[in-house]
Amino acid sequence: MNLFTDSLINNDIYDNPNDQDSEYEEESEFQESESETEEVIEEPNYNNFLVVTIRQLARKLQKSEQLLVKFRTCCETANIDYLMPVVDIRTRWNSTLQMLSWALACKSAKFCATIIPN
Repeated sequence: MNLFTDSLINNDIYDNPNDQDSEYEEESEFQESESETEEVIEEPNYNNFLVVTIRQLARKLQKSEQLLVKFRTCCETANIDYLMPVVDIRTRWNSTLQMLSWALACKSAKFCATIIPN
């Protein structure tokens, strides 16, 4: 190899004018994507709201024997099997999934309509 090809390989001499443009385009794409994510973050997260609401309901049911009795009667009137409330735990894998599965299984009991007056 000669000195010219060595320099090309090491990028000592070769400067491509298009490289600067491509870097600018990548930066502008990054800035656009940042603004898009900011818009997404500002929107309320409905799924997170549902998880928090189900978690609060399960905790209230576990702590209150009276609410648990009402929940059991709602399950009996809806002809579904009574399931103990499951609360998710941060350190336990799949506990949020178990809590949401419990909520879906007990959905037809319409328990919230009976305990929360309009």
